[in-house]
Amino acid sequence: MAAIVSPTASRALAFAPKSMSLAQTSDALFEVGRLLFVLGLAALGMQIPLVGDFVPGLEPVPTWLPLQLPLAYLSWGILLGTSMMIASGSHMRFAAIVLALMFFAWFALLQLPRLIAHADDGVAWACTFAVLALFAAAWLLAARGKTVPRVRLKLIDTGAVFGPRLFGACVAAFGILQFVYRSDVASLFPALPYFAYFSGGVCALAGVALVAGVRERLVAIVLGAVFGSWVLIVCIPRVAAAPGDRTAWTGLLLALALCGTAWLVAGSFSRKTPRPSPARADQIIQDALYEAAA
Repeated sequence: MAAIVSPTASRALAFAPKSMSLAQTSDALFEVGRLLFVLGLAALGMQIPLVGDFVPGLEPVPTWLPLQLPLAYLSWGILLGTSMMIASGSHMRFAAIVLALMFFAWFALLQLPRLIAHADDGVAWACTFAVLALFAAAWLLAARGKTVPRVRLKLIDTGAVFGPRLFGACVAAFGILQFVYRSDVASLFPALPYFAYFSGGVCALAGVALVAGVRERLVAIVLGAVFGSWVLIVCIPRVAAAPGDRTAWTGLLLALALCGTAWLVAGSFSRKTPRPSPARADQIIQDALYEAAA
């Protein structure tokens, strides 16, 4: 006998297209974040051949180190090459692993020694956590990239879980730093003296929420908006006022990459599938009659 679908079952199936659209929205947000992230990185790398030097702030290479120019061009090649591979989707996992290794080297070999030597420098703290945030994004991308069957690395795959948490810890640190160095932050936008408190509070709370695993998608979307507001309110006016200032350009491109990172994290968390409301008594009786007829 032909199968008969009950009204309650039909009503439940009606939610399937909606849940599919939610998954597509999540993927679209991830793709937007991916493109913003690599756009910021590629532009950061393009500064290197223009001036023949490392990315300011993010690569505090000691002046006594030999082969400065070849190392700077190597950094440019990695930033540009991996960004193009991630943007095209070709070998994204491999490119993200290379990026993650480079950012970890920046953190361990460059940022930590500077931080130890200048523990009272707010810029050193901010740059250290910025590099860690970029590492978290690359780790997450590596975990989300396609891999050959039976060839998986558990440490890389854990980036899907720990990448967003590490990014949240870095964002929380950004928020705290904005309060500790509030006068320096407020000087960046004198027309909005309380913006430092607002963005610092949002970053601190949102970062803690990401670490704790609370409403990760919504929190990461809000963080993307916060970093986007930094691009519009702080970074673009600074670049417009001093077009030749490499530090201003680095701040703009870094904020763009962090905005992309936030939406990468948001896109890695799908929305909860909506559930149908409980069936009424008349629907239950009607379902029973359908089952008896079947």
